Amino acid sequence: HDGSVNALAWAPHEYGAVLACASSDGTFSTITYDAASAQWVVEKVPHAHAIGCTGVSWAPSAMPGSLVSAGGGGDHAVSPQRLCTSGCDNAIKVWRRDAGQWTCEAT
Repeated sequence: HDGSVNALAWAPHEYGAVLACASSDGTFSTITYDAASAQWVVEKVPHAHAIGCTGVSWAPSAMPGSLVSAGGGGDHAVSPQRLCTSGCDNAIKVWRRDAGQWTCEAT
């Protein structure tokens, strides 16, 4: 990051070792541990917020209601990675990761 890191949060364990970071430079990043290479991989999302990114929080990994069923449980699908960010621009944004890319779903 080119500015201070203001917040960070670990992803739900179903996604593996993934850390999200919010920065004063307006970006957020994810840092993912790749066990195959024993390396941490950084993915930076530029211009997430116009002035600065102040917070980050992960959504739950399971869809609401998927952990309980009339049949007594069972497998549940892990939903796509989602997180929200807050910024000095008075905005809260919901982000979704699909096909290796973070896109803003809602502001």
